[in-house]
Amino acid sequence: MGGRLTDGAYAEKQAMNSLQMSVEWPYGDVVVLFHVMQSKYEKKYFLSNGLLNMTLHWQFCVVFFIYNCYVCFNGNKLTKFFDLAPPSLEEYLTM
Repeated sequence: MGGRLTDGAYAEKQAMNSLQMSVEWPYGDVVVLFHVMQSKYEKKYFLSNGLLNMTLHWQFCVVFFIYNCYVCFNGNKLTKFFDLAPPSLEEYLTM
């Protein structure tokens, strides 16, 4: 095939590109809503020794948990893009 996509593979790639952008929206929202995630210093998920930066890992965990609670009340670009209602906070917390 020489690196050429079939018509079906090309259509799938195009569809996934639009979804990829919509899945990345929450990351932008988190940086705007939670200034702790903004830094003038480059945050590295992996340390120079190859180990996971656990401080940054737990910051992400806490921030995304709070962000998901926020979305339960307010929705986000993703819920609007797919025309879906977010779960109630009670539903989210019991998942």
